[in-house]
Amino acid sequence: MSSTGIVLGPALKSRQSQPHSSVFLLASTPPWDFTDPFAGAGAIRSSAGDMLTFLAATIGYTRTPLSAAMARMVAVRREATSTFKMGLGWRVEQLDGTEVVWTGGATYGSRAFAAYDPKSRVGVVVLSNYNSGSGIDDIGRHVLNARIPLDNGVGVRPRTRTASRVPAGLLDAYAGRYRFSNNQIWSVRRDGNRYFVKKPGEAEFEIFPEGDFEKGSDDFFSDSMDALFTFDFEKSSSSRANQLTFSWAFLDPQHAKRID
Repeated sequence: MSSTGIVLGPALKSRQSQPHSSVFLLASTPPWDFTDPFAGAGAIRSSAGDMLTFLAATIGYTRTPLSAAMARMVAVRREATSTFKMGLGWRVEQLDGTEVVWTGGATYGSRAFAAYDPKSRVGVVVLSNYNSGSGIDDIGRHVLNARIPLDNGVGVRPRTRTASRVPAGLLDAYAGRYRFSNNQIWSVRRDGNRYFVKKPGEAEFEIFPEGDFEKGSDDFFSDSMDALFTFDFEKSSSSRANQLTFSWAFLDPQHAKRID
């Protein structure tokens, strides 16, 4: 399993898929890195090929020193919910006459599902770099038993954000330069009714007004990332923002003070 690890070297990192959020139109999100003591909760990255190698050993096609331990992982089962029993790390579920042993997981922008039918000795791995909310489990179950329907995903389609208009009195309130605590300076530029952000060493990109500006909600969004740009004002000045807050995916918000 040469494509599996917790800390990825340059070669594996270059092959890592870009995660995407379900919050807004498949926007890119940063990879979710676990650190001790939480690495055991999902820090392992792998490929479909390596996971199928693991399944082959689990099902019994490949004999390894761990074969007996792998068999014991599903030999002992406890009642978990009305729909499945729990083994050691595996869930055991009856689906339309087929016993399916499965496990799965998700981070903010990725999902994984691995399952097998112990009777037919067929296994399946489904990986996705989009966390849809409903997941990808239905695809894996459908591969193992075609009578299991696929989820049409209607209830978890990413929402569309709608741009609003900045009031005339605030058109010049946001453009300027903002310094973050790590000394990165971002520039916000206005071109008519459009606004653009420039980060050091990166291409300029457009942000779109979304807030209810008349009520003091000065929010902008990007159409290329799951991010929000919020401008704040000092009480003594309502015509010129003094702070920019950048909120990206699940990361802690970053705050930048206006420097000019």
